[in-house]
Amino acid sequence: MTDKLNIGREAAYRRLRGEVPFTFGEAGVLSAQMNFSLDRTVGALDFGNVLFRLSFSDYHTALEDYTGVIDQDTLFYREVSSDVDAEQAIAGNSFPRMLYMRYPKLTNFKLFKWLYQQGLIDCSGAKFEDMKVPEVLLQSYRDLVHEAQLMPATTLIFDGSCTKRWVNAICAFRNMHLIRDESVEVLKAELLQMLDDLEEICVSGQFRSGRPVSVFISDMDIEATYCYLSAWHYRASCLEAFSINSLRSSDPDMFEHTKRWVLALSRFATLISCSGELQRIHFFKRQRAVVAELEREGLEPSPEVFQE
Repeated sequence: MTDKLNIGREAAYRRLRGEVPFTFGEAGVLSAQMNFSLDRTVGALDFGNVLFRLSFSDYHTALEDYTGVIDQDTLFYREVSSDVDAEQAIAGNSFPRMLYMRYPKLTNFKLFKWLYQQGLIDCSGAKFEDMKVPEVLLQSYRDLVHEAQLMPATTLIFDGSCTKRWVNAICAFRNMHLIRDESVEVLKAELLQMLDDLEEICVSGQFRSGRPVSVFISDMDIEATYCYLSAWHYRASCLEAFSINSLRSSDPDMFEHTKRWVLALSRFATLISCSGELQRIHFFKRQRAVVAELEREGLEPSPEVFQE
């Protein structure tokens, strides 16, 4: 509080004890920086309004902001994972960060694709191989994966297009001559390795950290990626947007809506972790067949390639 309001420690304690009221300006600063609603705090009706926060919005400092977001999420996981009742759930049409960020080329391609679509790189001459990712960002990736897989309980729900979206994007960028065939082969190898590792997770029902994870395969298409996380002192929901960005909310009603929706999606899905062996075998066989399409030169990407 002393840092956020630029006040002394004694002044902060007096406000916390109620001896001195917060000014409206101070309340506004805390609301903006700590992501809570003043209306809800004072019990005012908000007429159904929900406060969302974009993970980062200044695209001119994209790499710096993205690194900061990853580091903040890592610290957050580190804090809440000590709660034995903490849980997270993700339902979507693409693999979540806690899976693909273990593979540097896949993660860099996702970032390159986003930078290209946002017009933040030279579209006339830049190629995937020209992008240099700072080592600090690569380390942030590894730290996030480690902490995210330490959550006491995790639920993951995918639909059948989770691998196809990666393949479509890679094919599109290859057809635009923005990535060389050698890099495509590396991405293909990492996709196959990710599928192998995910299958191992499904068979054991746990991450390499030993923490349990339930993996479902949806029988229906999932139109977006929905996330929620809960611990004894915190509840939040998230909607992924703009490829690597996300809309986040700590609104309790939005949390309940998101949780109900994820649970509803799980009822139209098959559990393949420590269960559903036949369905699991068929699922990974289909996903590996999709990756094999990268061998076909000139493959036309599906229309949903830019909807990720």
